[in-house]
Amino acid sequence: MITRFDVFESINLIASRSNNHHYYLISYKENSQTIVNIKYQINLPVIKIITNTIAEQLPSELTDLHPLETDWVITSVPLHWKNRLTRKFDLNAIISRKIARATDFKYKKVLRNTKTRTQGSCQNRTERLQNAKDKFCLKQRASIGRNIILFDDVVATGATMRSSEKLLRSAGAKNVVWLSIAH
Repeated sequence: MITRFDVFESINLIASRSNNHHYYLISYKENSQTIVNIKYQINLPVIKIITNTIAEQLPSELTDLHPLETDWVITSVPLHWKNRLTRKFDLNAIISRKIARATDFKYKKVLRNTKTRTQGSCQNRTERLQNAKDKFCLKQRASIGRNIILFDDVVATGATMRSSEKLLRSAGAKNVVWLSIAH
């Protein structure tokens, strides 16, 4: 199935009302089929629109949120290596790298996924919270920046992002900003 382009024609970054350091582009509830299509097939025109929108808008949002911080590192929530082999690509890594190329952000792989079960396969919030627990570890010799932009394609309950943020902060990150396509 082809992703609808009209969803992305006039998108803007939205600051989450429930979490002042989470930015996203569209509502998952209203666009769930579009998001599923993006997650499981490479659609370069849509990825380009997403990347360009974020690259144009996120730097000024970060300046407003953290006016004295300039050295931002973008990293992605990684797929488990077995899931990446099955899917044949890691959308989070692709988009994060493209955002880094279009901005002054540095891209670094700092997290490693230790569980094959995806958050999307969890049936409810309790399962998502349990699955997110200890799901990630730091890559060996990963140098964590002070200011991290953590990218995940979809944030549903926030369990994955909270778990990742906790790990990044324990490794020395001062500011962690969440970024996603959908919320």
